Amino acid sequence: QPAQPVILKAKRGYVIEKVEAGKAAAAPLDNTTTAWTAGTFAVPAGGLTYSDAITVSSDVTLVLTDGETLTLNKGISIAEGATLTIEGNGTMNVNGSNENASSTVAGDHGTLVLTSGTLTAKGGNGQSFSEHEDSQTGAAGGVAINGNVTVEGGTLTATGGNGGSVSGHGMYNSCGNGGAAISGALTINGGTVTTTDGSNGSNTTDSWTGNTAGTGGKAVAGTMTDNR
Repeated sequence: QPAQPVILKAKRGYVIEKVEAGKAAAAPLDNTTTAWTAGTFAVPAGGLTYSDAITVSSDVTLVLTDGETLTLNKGISIAEGATLTIEGNGTMNVNGSNENASSTVAGDHGTLVLTSGTLTAKGGNGQSFSEHEDSQTGAAGGVAINGNVTVEGGTLTATGGNGGSVSGHGMYNSCGNGGAAISGALTINGGTVTTTDGSNGSNTTDSWTGNTAGTGGKAVAGTMTDNR
């Protein structure tokens, strides 16, 4: 439904607040909707947390309501040709799954455009091994944002996941690598951006032979272009 004009009562008569033609009102998100299709959505009062992966298949506008926080704990994937535009001055946290790279989508991606607000993306951590585990292959961490990111304004902090470590007396274990915060390219046209790669894993001094620690994930797996 198209947005309706809002009538405000004043001391002298009424004032009609103009609404942009053809711009629909934002619908509140709920954490049962994990497939976001075309439309405009807003974070509801009290914030919202998703425990399932989010997919964006068309052009979507997301309004980060002031003072509210949206948390996505299994990452977000933006399909090729789709655009997710972030507006508002709230907060959005996107986390890749720890020890689970299943949310990673291969191939070309769409684009997340940050115009305002605060966006924090953290890749998932790789799997570690401990006492007396032998000949294991660890799962990699998941990617937080599967897609390209363009920053026009606001604040972006992107951090890769940490690589897995070996402790105790296991041997011939290959730990999982950390997931990337952003799988595609990062283009910076404005705003504030901080990128940090994840930490590499380690082998403790008492671990046995043949172990391989995981590699830290990249903050940005693709190219970075700063146009500011």
